[in-house]
This record gives sequence, C-alpha cells and structure tokens, in this order.
Amino acid sequence: MANQKRILCAILLSELLLPVAAARAVVPRQNGLLTFSRLDPGDLSGQVAIAAAEENAEVSIVTSVGTLNGDSAWSPDGACVVFYSNRDGGDAELYAMSASGDDQTRLTVYPAFDYWGVFSPDGTRLVFVSDRDGEYELYLFDLANGATRQLTKNDAIDFVPAWSPDGAKIAFSSNRDGDYEIYVMNADGTSPTRLTESPGMDIYPDWSPDNDRIAFATERSGAVGRDLWIMDVDGNNERSLVSLNGNQSEPAFSPDGTLIAFSSDTHIFLASSTDGSGLVQVTNDDGVDDRGPDWQTVGGDIAAGLCPTVTPKICGDANADGSIKASDALAVLKKGVASPVVCPKIRCDTDDSGSIVASDALRVLRVSVGQTVELDCPEVES
Repeated sequence: MANQKRILCAILLSELLLPVAAARAVVPRQNGLLTFSRLDPGDLSGQVAIAAAEENAEVSIVTSVGTLNGDSAWSPDGACVVFYSNRDGGDAELYAMSASGDDQTRLTVYPAFDYWGVFSPDGTRLVFVSDRDGEYELYLFDLANGATRQLTKNDAIDFVPAWSPDGAKIAFSSNRDGDYEIYVMNADGTSPTRLTESPGMDIYPDWSPDNDRIAFATERSGAVGRDLWIMDVDGNNERSLVSLNGNQSEPAFSPDGTLIAFSSDTHIFLASSTDGSGLVQVTNDDGVDDRGPDWQTVGGDIAAGLCPTVTPKICGDANADGSIKASDALAVLKKGVASPVVCPKIRCDTDDSGSIVASDALRVLRVSVGQTVELDCPEVES
C-alpha cells in the first residue's frame, strides 16, 4: 500500500509542539531568477535548473547527473536553494546549496522519502513532505538545530505546502476528504481548514506576496486538462486565471506580485497574475520536462545569509518515549555511519520466539558512529 501511495504521489509530482511565531508580512520586492526541476522522461533522471525569467532563457543545470534531484525552492534572501535528491542511498533527502550550485549539503537523514521543502518567510525553518510514518504528511525542520516536528497526521496524502508571506499559515493539498482540495492551517499544524470544494483535483497552492490571494492548479468541469485558478485567502472569489490546452501546474507568484510562473505540459511560462495575459515561454528545450518553478527574491531588507549546514538528525520511527524501533536498525545504520545519530534510545523489537531482532545491527551502529546509543531492550525469557 505504501508503495502504491508513493507511486501515486510521484505521478502527481511529475504532472503535477510549540506554536510558530508569525513573521511580519513580506512586502513585494524585485524579481530574480527562476529555479525549477528538469526531468528526462527517457532515463527518469532529474536535475535542478536555474534560468532568467525571460523568453527563451538560457538554462543552467546546477546538480550532477546520475541521481534524481528536484522540487527546488529559494530561500527568502535569494542566497540558497533547497531541493531533494536520492544521491545518498536511494530514498529522497532534503539538501541545500548556494544559488550557483556550490556547497551542496544534506539536511535530512531518514529512511523515508523527504521532499518538497519550502523555506519559512524568516528563513529559519522548512516545511516539507515525508512518508516517514507510512503516509505522506507535512513536517517542520528547524534549520538552527535540525529538529523535526510532524504537523499533519491522517490516513491520506498531504503534500505541496506553501507558506503564507506573513509566516502564520501553511496552505497545502490533501485528499483527506476524498479528492484533492486546497487546505490551510496554522503554521504549527493546528486548525486545518478546507478552502476548495470541487469534483476535480485542486493542488499546488501558492500565496501572493501581499498575502491576499492563493493561486492553484485545478481540474474543473469543462476544462481541457488542468488550468490555473486564483482565489482569496479565505477560499472565496474563485476565478480562472490561465486556461490553455494541456496541463498548467505549479503556479509561483513573482516577488513583486505582478506575474505568475508556471509549468505548461513540458515548459515553463510566465503570465500576468491579474488576468493571465501576456504569455511568455521561458524554456523551449525538446525532450525534457520542466516543472515546478520558484522565483528568487533580490533586493529588499532581508540580509543575505549562508546556506544552512545543520547536522542532520535521525530518530527512526519514534515511540511515545522517544526511542526508536529496532526494525529500523539496518536503515538507520545505513544512514547513520555518515553523520551523527542523536536519538537517546534505541529499542529492540522481539520476534515471535522472544529473540531480539537486529541487535547486532544496533551494536554495529553504536560503534560506527562513535557515540553511545542506549539499547532499551525487553528481557528475553530463557
């Protein structure tokens, strides 16, 4: 079932417990470069690309071939890009790098699929998607210390989060009520509220810089493929924004609020954020699939900072007491030998005969990372 959900989510992407203090509202600033994912459907590879927001732009690839990279997004100061990659073991982890592609650093270490990271407006946290509890849920990642906290928990897919410019809310898409709709919740995960209600799929929300509107992709009745719509932040006043043949997805407001960047089938386009006019095609390379644009902010009063280089933390599947299950020991070991493990305990599971499972792997883990790991194992009857 988990694999089926992962496949479904991958298809959608290819087409498609402390309160957080609210940051002050972001005023529109100058528009910079676009970052986006460039997929090669022939060999299923993907790279992070950067290009100017102009017609027939020259595209620069800033990640290395041979692994899957994507879902890139700018930091609020325009200095860094967060993205996911499977370069270190097959599952996806979050990484950060400079705008030039230098200093690529892994942020998360977990035996799960971590992707779609988005910086908070103050640059201190990431909201991201992971299936580490068996479902695709939203999590918060603290860039100061690597601490991670789960925001949503239900038997559904919650994904494609977008932070409000004032830092108080997170919009996302979920199928928790049957089909995919746009929801909004407080930035600490409380008070989730459904904004859209349509028989078609509503996904990829993005907030306008003035905090007044949310653009999203939708499959509404009568549309040919997927279109872009826009609504007020309370879900009222829904109206069509861009309607073309094919699929329009992943809208992204420009920092000055005047334009929308989006993917249309296999290319990146720009249009007016007011009425969808003034269509400009940014990318036009054949044989590739360009998706998920995000706009760099330049200028303004946010000081440029260094890209995050936090030490990753890993805690397996946490029990209520903060320990992790030994059934994850091999996956933890695989990740842990390359970076510190900071869990206070590791609990051993037992099989039907009462024997401890994976205890050898746990001992190896303790030696490999050079750090004391407490084994919280039940007594084994003789």
